[in-house]
Amino acid sequence: MKHPESPAPLRDPRTAPAEAPPVTHYENFPVASLLCPPRLRPPIAAIYAFARTADDIADEGTATAAERLADLRAYRAELQSVAAGHSPQTRWAAVFGPLQAVLRSHQLPVPLLDDLLDAFMQDVTLTEAGATYPDRAALLDYCRRSANPVGRLLLHLYGVHGQDALRESDAICSALQLINFWQDLSVDLPRGRHYLTDADCAAHGVARADLAVQRRSAASDRLVLDCAAWARTLMLQGSPLVHRLPGRVGWELRLVVQGGLRILDKVQALDGASLHALCRKLSGNTVVVTLGAVGVFVSHDEERLRGDSQPYYRVAAEPAQVVDTTGAGDAFNGALAASLAQAPDAAFIKHVRFANQYAARSTESEGAAAAMPRMTPADAT
Repeated sequence: MKHPESPAPLRDPRTAPAEAPPVTHYENFPVASLLCPPRLRPPIAAIYAFARTADDIADEGTATAAERLADLRAYRAELQSVAAGHSPQTRWAAVFGPLQAVLRSHQLPVPLLDDLLDAFMQDVTLTEAGATYPDRAALLDYCRRSANPVGRLLLHLYGVHGQDALRESDAICSALQLINFWQDLSVDLPRGRHYLTDADCAAHGVARADLAVQRRSAASDRLVLDCAAWARTLMLQGSPLVHRLPGRVGWELRLVVQGGLRILDKVQALDGASLHALCRKLSGNTVVVTLGAVGVFVSHDEERLRGDSQPYYRVAAEPAQVVDTTGAGDAFNGALAASLAQAPDAAFIKHVRFANQYAARSTESEGAAAAMPRMTPADAT
């Protein structure tokens, strides 16, 4: 599940832009981050924009289920049209213009993109009907289409096609999808989304009626913890993939795997209470993730915003004439710490903006220490 902010306005729909719209939603994983090779950031951003827009059609706003399904069918038809070489229609040109360029340049497997849309449509249909998944095999089949295509598309971009790698990628992606379910039970259940399977509920003696009102019991705690253990097993089954992938992508995947395992730690620390409490509220932490050209993402505990107006937001990348990025991460961290020390009561976003500008300036000349600019938080704009 996601935590959206107001989406950035689309570009002129009469044109098909060469680049995908920027990332404007909270995610459990980095999107086209600094660890991603620059040549792959545009195609990854195009895939992200495609999937995120479809997810918004399926999940956001006040449209009826029938309206959502109609829009998803139109979106699906547009995918097939641009894949066949036709120019994007005006409605989603900001999405399908960049995606069409990537389909051509990287020969993306269109069936994987179509699988994502099929899963979104299934989610709308099942939620409207109040339907449940009978067993774990059925839920994993949903994950096969809702999550696994993302990993396979990324492996395709990196030129990785081995069966072991694909199998491990599927395990990681399915685990991430399940982790989203188990951390967001208190959000999904009131909305009629049922990801705890009939077989698991029966095995632990938990009635659907109790889940509907989020009635916690020793049995429901065991149910949630068992499902969390299942997700952890899948994640660990897929984790050898981090050693198969060279360089930056391997480090990127390590962050994803460790992030997923950390969320499971929180779910398990709540002893099953994610049935009626978001596990993200456990830590009381603020997380700052630098995403290179995408900017900086900040996530606060929702009960401690540190002077900010919202718990999740992104600060745009600072323009720079880049000469040498050596030490840029250290520059950001040091500037953030210094700013916090000097003005601990200021809104957190002000500290992030200063650190962002400081790090950008540090890339504009060669070297590490010698490139550090002479700036104070008062100099930030």
